[in-house]
Amino acid sequence: MASYLMNTTNSAAAATLGEPPPVRWLMGLLDLAPRYGKFVAIRLDELGWARAMSNVWCKPLYEKMRGASRYVIPIAGFRGSHAIQQISSVMGLWLEGAAEQWGVAPTANWYVDARFVMPGVYGVPKGPEAMPPSLYRAMILNGAMTGGVCVCIRAQPGFMAGRRAQYVG
Repeated sequence: MASYLMNTTNSAAAATLGEPPPVRWLMGLLDLAPRYGKFVAIRLDELGWARAMSNVWCKPLYEKMRGASRYVIPIAGFRGSHAIQQISSVMGLWLEGAAEQWGVAPTANWYVDARFVMPGVYGVPKGPEAMPPSLYRAMILNGAMTGGVCVCIRAQPGFMAGRRAQYVG
């Protein structure tokens, strides 16, 4: 979905072509969520949330999110160099009523992307399992300090499972 949202900003084309298929699919999902009492967590990386909400093709999606705000959970992913913009975008959706709750998605990939091997040592890490647990805690607290109430952590090697299990604590 993000590729559609990043590359389509022509308002004349939006008026004639309608929403891209991923936007229509999400709108249909947001129709079903309240009917069945289910939550929908939507995670966009990098500047995806800012681009989506400023794209004219996504205006119907935004209006649908406002109508189903109780069931929509926008998630800010911690990957790339735009963490502050990601958190600000989903916090903005919460502040203006498009979502009653929002969250963050801490990931060890951020640690690997930054070429951290261990605190104070840089290079090519063995894998994401080397990330100190305290950095997960920092990512979670960054979300909580700004109003985020949901935490989405994908299963990753070394995080709360496996031989080298680490706990956030």
